[in-house]
Amino acid sequence: MRLPQSSYFPVGFIDDDPQKKNTLIHGIRVLGVRGDIPDLVRDFKIKEIIIAIPSATSKEIRGIMEKIKKN
Repeated sequence: MRLPQSSYFPVGFIDDDPQKKNTLIHGIRVLGVRGDIPDLVRDFKIKEIIIAIPSATSKEIRGIMEKIKKN
């Protein structure tokens, strides 16, 4: 799903709940969990990531960023 006013095209979601893998959220597939991020970035040639976790601590955000930077 791409909004006409947005320049982003979502490839998929990451969710900490492994049971959500392959489910759809607004028509976009949950691709995996945080540990899958490096492989997904490489496989889908992802250029930008939006982190939308309101409850995440700064430590958690840094951990996610470290996983992203591994590519």
